[in-house]
Amino acid sequence: MNTPKNKSYIDVPEGYKRCCKCLEVKLIDEFGKRNGTPDGKRYDCKECGKARKKRAQQNRSPEAKKRRSLKKNYGITIKDHNRLFIKQKGKCAICGKSHLTLERGLFIDHDHQNNIIRGLLCQQCNLGLGAFFDNPILLTKAAEYLWKKNEN
Repeated sequence: MNTPKNKSYIDVPEGYKRCCKCLEVKLIDEFGKRNGTPDGKRYDCKECGKARKKRAQQNRSPEAKKRRSLKKNYGITIKDHNRLFIKQKGKCAICGKSHLTLERGLFIDHDHQNNIIRGLLCQQCNLGLGAFFDNPILLTKAAEYLWKKNEN
């Protein structure tokens, strides 16, 4: 005997359909149109579709993008980031420039070997550390070089 793979069709009267999200049996008119499906209707009801669209819209917001990025790249929350921002008074940890004067704001500086966050830096200071491979010995040599050249 052939049984359908999708159990949402089992025990559903003619003119009705079961929503794949809420699992409620509803009138076929309560499902939106969709080409390519056996009955020409979406698998989720209009109500569940609205909720899906709302979640998708919220995930496109700048705040949601920042939240995902912080969690994915650094393992921190927005609250963690804000605490660090307040601790540094909204200034670069190296040069002290205010985030208000920076075109792109402050960047998270972290140790690339163990992923520990060190602080927030302006773009120039962050790129400067990266150019020296986060190596304090090279940075010290560069500073000594500049001090010697400035004495002459």
